[in-house]
Amino acid sequence: MIVVPGANHVLSVGDIDAAARVISRAKVLLMQLEVPLDVVQRAAALAGDNTIVVLNPAPAAALPDALLTHLDVITPNEHEEQLLGGAEALLKRGVGAVVVTEGPRGARLVTSAGTTRIAPHPVTPVDTTGAGDAFCGALSARLALDGGLGALATALHAAAVAGALATTVEGAVPSLPRWEAIAAAL
Repeated sequence: MIVVPGANHVLSVGDIDAAARVISRAKVLLMQLEVPLDVVQRAAALAGDNTIVVLNPAPAAALPDALLTHLDVITPNEHEEQLLGGAEALLKRGVGAVVVTEGPRGARLVTSAGTTRIAPHPVTPVDTTGAGDAFCGALSARLALDGGLGALATALHAAAVAGALATTVEGAVPSLPRWEAIAAAL
């Protein structure tokens, strides 16, 4: 995947402050690290008490505790998990739940209650570009629609299916599955 910074690097804390009301009332705030870290930190800090804050830590970077303590869910892949010190370390630093995406092996949910494996959805992959985005998008959508963190396990199953389905089509955007396809595969 090639990322051209463009608009992502123009996004500012001022832009986030201008959207403070929307952010504070959102059911889910999904972020990634292709925008400046101070922007991500500000958005997380503005999230309301009932907002589920999800971070896809890509591209991998060191993350301050001031950000981690705002995260309900972080979704690193295995490489990012290692760079961030491991799932247990992230929990100790204040993250609520760590969801490690493991490609064709599914995912692993790590919380203070233990570790749960999320089975992969069997497909024949053609292009893995966009699979993580599909996973995080479906996870966040299901958390928003299905009742929040209490529905995390169910949301993760839908996310695993979405990520897998995304690998069956070439290209990042064209591969993003619609809900009907995800639901049919659940």
